[in-house]
Amino acid sequence: MSEVSYRRLDEVLKSLGLAARDIDGKARLYTHELTGAMIVLPLLPEDDLVRQHHLATVRVTLDANGIAAPADLDARLAHAG
Repeated sequence: MSEVSYRRLDEVLKSLGLAARDIDGKARLYTHELTGAMIVLPLLPEDDLVRQHHLATVRVTLDANGIAAPADLDARLAHAG
């Protein structure tokens, strides 16, 4: 996957049905009500590029919970914004 900002990742996660809420101004918790999936990412500037280990965590969580396969996530990220 090419470079993607935290803003674009946030948009895609929300489009996949994940709700977001900030925790103590330090992290953002994404939850998927239907599957119970949770993703926690640090609150970083929205225009920063997503760190590869954060993107890997998102990919694994979405795939393991049947929300989006890695290729689907990559396609959505490429067309977000």
